[in-house]
Amino acid sequence: EGENSGTQYGGLPTGFLIAGTKCVICSFWIVEHECRVIFWTKFYDNLTNQGLDVAETLKVTQIWLRELTELEYVQAFPKEMQGSEWEER
Repeated sequence: EGENSGTQYGGLPTGFLIAGTKCVICSFWIVEHECRVIFWTKFYDNLTNQGLDVAETLKVTQIWLRELTELEYVQAFPKEMQGSEWEER
């Protein structure tokens, strides 16, 4: 049906869980590409380098992103991806 019919969100995450993944983190809303890149880059950094569990990492990363200034937001974009052209789907 429509773009947000729910099946697109249930399918892949459910498949990962059935396959044995301990947890799945996904978004149920549309998020701009740049914001996703910044969020998941920081999330992965927090998860792997800060010794936080998944729930705490999610919370810390959400707060971090929410409190960024415009300049910090631009600076947080990974250097290897700066200048990339995005195609919105």
